[in-house]
Amino acid sequence: MEWIKQNPDKLFAILIGLVGIGWGAKNILEVVALPEQYAFSKGAAKAELPTPEIGVVDQSAAILKAPFNWDDKIVELGSGSRKMVPLFRSVTIVEKDGNLFDLADPTTAPLRPPVPNQWFQQYDLDLLFSGVLEADPDADGYTTLDEWKAKTSPVDVKSHPPYWMKLMFVDRRQQNFSLTFAADNDPQFQINIINRGQRLPPAFVAVGGKFFSDRFTVIGYEKKEGVNASGIKANQSVLKVRDAETNSEVQLTYRKEENYPTYFAEFNFTLDPNQKQFYKKVGESFTLDKEPTVTYTLEAIDQGATTATLKLADGTKAVLRKGALPEVVEVPAK
Repeated sequence: MEWIKQNPDKLFAILIGLVGIGWGAKNILEVVALPEQYAFSKGAAKAELPTPEIGVVDQSAAILKAPFNWDDKIVELGSGSRKMVPLFRSVTIVEKDGNLFDLADPTTAPLRPPVPNQWFQQYDLDLLFSGVLEADPDADGYTTLDEWKAKTSPVDVKSHPPYWMKLMFVDRRQQNFSLTFAADNDPQFQINIINRGQRLPPAFVAVGGKFFSDRFTVIGYEKKEGVNASGIKANQSVLKVRDAETNSEVQLTYRKEENYPTYFAEFNFTLDPNQKQFYKKVGESFTLDKEPTVTYTLEAIDQGATTATLKLADGTKAVLRKGALPEVVEVPAK
């Protein structure tokens, strides 16, 4: 007991060692018993493998041993022709309605008729887009089809068909205007003028004289007498007057009011909201705000007010149909 009191630490070490020896012995006994706890039953014998199909194997081997044919492929195009397609080079072939179109071949029928395939490729336009002809890539107000017809660029806002092709004739408007041969004091004559319901100061002119801001010219006089509706002898002399705006002639009978309406065309320039509605009278020249250096002249409006005729800057004439934009016509190739 005296030794224990003098050596407690040694005693503690001895006890720890005995516990470790006991724990190790326990683990050894458990490992020895493993085969009995995890015994495996003897497996059944495997079935025999099926006999290989030697014919299929020989056929596959023959295909693998045979040289591969790297020749180009022949395809049938939409035009009915047959074309050799290179195997190692990219070729743009498009299928539409069961037909093939070679977009690189200038002899191939157009995928989006009437425009040739090469024209779309020239401007990098998407031929596969079904609405490509109605599109407006440069947002200048003209469709791709319009640009092709006019031989202009569909991707350049500065290149477009003429502006007058976006000018719509909306309707014919009329303003009442009357002239009266009021006094016959040959060689000077008095002419009364009513414009839009307003009586203007009378004009006193002789043959060759002008009036109403030089629009009208007296070009002739014929002294005449007759019988009026009451059977009384009366002055029925006639003045001949020419209208410079319409290049027409009017005959004014003494003291008989002649209604002489002024016709205006109502236009809508569809590319400019500032000119959505404006009026020009027959014979008047005008410009469009987008091209102030180009002059147009309204030459005529037909009696049914269905068309308006414009004189263009180059001297040619264009007929605008009421309520419709002019159709862009195809410019012949030079």
